[in-house]
Amino acid sequence: PIPCVPWQSQTSGQMLPAMLKRMDEFKQYKGEQIIVLARILSHELNFGYNCLRNIIDSFNGVKLHNLAHLAWLVRHSKGEVYDFEAADGNRIVLNTQECAEGQKEIFAAHNITKQALNVPNFNPESFPDDPPLDTTLFEPPEAPATNE
Repeated sequence: PIPCVPWQSQTSGQMLPAMLKRMDEFKQYKGEQIIVLARILSHELNFGYNCLRNIIDSFNGVKLHNLAHLAWLVRHSKGEVYDFEAADGNRIVLNTQECAEGQKEIFAAHNITKQALNVPNFNPESFPDDPPLDTTLFEPPEAPATNE
């Protein structure tokens, strides 16, 4: 089997056109990152999805700023699905309850001993021009602490 490498096409060994285009563009604002789906950990929950090696642009309809933003949205998600949309229009839609129930099994199958996400905390106030989150899909951001 060919290993999943985020910058190579499985058939030609060439970079995917969408990745080339985005890598050549300058960041449009401070804090922007490109999120690349490099590998999918196989499990019956994601059967049928393969190593897409694609740029993930949105999660549950929210345009992503960076990996910390994606992690924050996943943690605050209260919808029935995790819906990841790629730059080329491909989507990965997973049931949130099934993901939570299958997490230990997935970790064991892939020799992951603990959940560790090495990304900085995300502050929604860093992007004040974002539209409000759909409260049917996400918990609202915590109110900033006040000094009283």
